[in-house]
Amino acid sequence: MILNLFSLPVYRTSLLESGIDFDKIRSVLMPLFEQSKTKNVNLERQGGISTYWVDGELHKREEFKKLSFLILEQAKLYWKILDIRDTLEPEIEQCWSNLHTPGAFTEQHSHSLMPMVGSFYLDVPDDSGNIVFINPMEYGLTHIPYNGSIENKIETAVHVSSGDLCMFPGWVRHKTENNNSNKNRIVITFNIRYKGTYLQSNSEYPNMYKKLTSHEDQLINQVLTQQRIIEEFKKVR
Repeated sequence: MILNLFSLPVYRTSLLESGIDFDKIRSVLMPLFEQSKTKNVNLERQGGISTYWVDGELHKREEFKKLSFLILEQAKLYWKILDIRDTLEPEIEQCWSNLHTPGAFTEQHSHSLMPMVGSFYLDVPDDSGNIVFINPMEYGLTHIPYNGSIENKIETAVHVSSGDLCMFPGWVRHKTENNNSNKNRIVITFNIRYKGTYLQSNSEYPNMYKKLTSHEDQLINQVLTQQRIIEEFKKVR
């Protein structure tokens, strides 16, 4: 008997027929991509552009209102699949967009402080690449002399099309394939956090003590919040 252990549920669905105004969203993104050329993210390679530093709260814009609503509705379903505590609910923390021109891609990374990530694929031309997930046992697997390429053992590509939404835990390392088409690929990413009370302490569980304007300050504040969670957990135990 063969048992496959440690499965990872990744959620994929299509929002293509949901009434989202793709053109209106593009009209917002294109000027932001232009501004982001001088304030880009290091993970974007070979011409890739991210709005993360220019506008990381796209979900607050009117043009993104319907998309953000649909993302949260799907997140609630995925929430149950992941069996996250009922006293908590998903809330969008950040939202930005990546533009992959021909040849561009996003380097391997994770969103480790976030419980859930959603990637909405606004434009995915043929042969423009998929999202690739990295096996968390990568470092152990690389020492085993497998037949064939080790990449086939540690990397799994999930096919995506225009209008698709892909959701996965934030701790999973992932990257994109190169855009091998002659058109642009546009992805909108959502960081989704917990909202509500945590454990038995009735402590409010936002990922932030307060909203800060500086991205550097936000990162520091998230680390402090993780420390607070550990302290609350110790009290319960």
